[in-house]
Amino acid sequence: MLTPRDIHQASFKRVWKGYSAEEVDDFLRRVVLEYEAVYKENKSLKEELESLKEKLEEYSRTERNISETLEMAKETARATTAAAEKEANAILRDARADAEETARRAAVQIAEERRRLEGYVQEILQLRRHLLQSAQQLTAHLQDFDEPALAALADSTPPEREVAASDDESDETEVRPSA
Repeated sequence: MLTPRDIHQASFKRVWKGYSAEEVDDFLRRVVLEYEAVYKENKSLKEELESLKEKLEEYSRTERNISETLEMAKETARATTAAAEKEANAILRDARADAEETARRAAVQIAEERRRLEGYVQEILQLRRHLLQSAQQLTAHLQDFDEPALAALADSTPPEREVAASDDESDETEVRPSA
C-alpha cells in the first residue's frame, strides 16, 4: 500500500520544458497531508472493525452457550416431568393431591426458566443484529471511502506529455494530456 512517506519521498527527473518543480512539490505536499489523514482514518477504521468482529465472536460464543443451556434446561424439564410422572404413578393411590402439586410447581419452574432463557436468547439476538448492522455500515463506509480516495489519487497523477516529433515546428511545443 502506498504510504504518505512514499509520496513525500517521490522524486521526478527533470525534463526540458517540463512541469514547474515548485508547483509539483507544492502539490505533492498537499497530497501527502491529505493522504496521511486518509491513511490514519483508514487504519483506525480497520482497527475498529477488528474490535467489532471480536465482540461479535464473543456474543456468538455467548449465544451458543445460552442455546446449550436452554437445551439442557429443556432436557432437565423433560427429565423432571418424567420423574414427577413416575413418582406420581407410584404414589397415586396414597397421595394424588401431593403429586399434582409437585407437577404444577415443576411446570411453573420450567415455564419461568424457559421464559428467562428465551429472554436471554432474544437479548443476544438483538445484540447480534445490532453488531451485524454496525459492521455492515462500517464496511459500506469503508467501501465508499476507498472508491473516492482511489479516484482522487488517479486524478492527481500527472498526465503523460506528448512532444512534437520534429524540431522544424515552432519553438512553443504544445503539451497535451494523453487519453
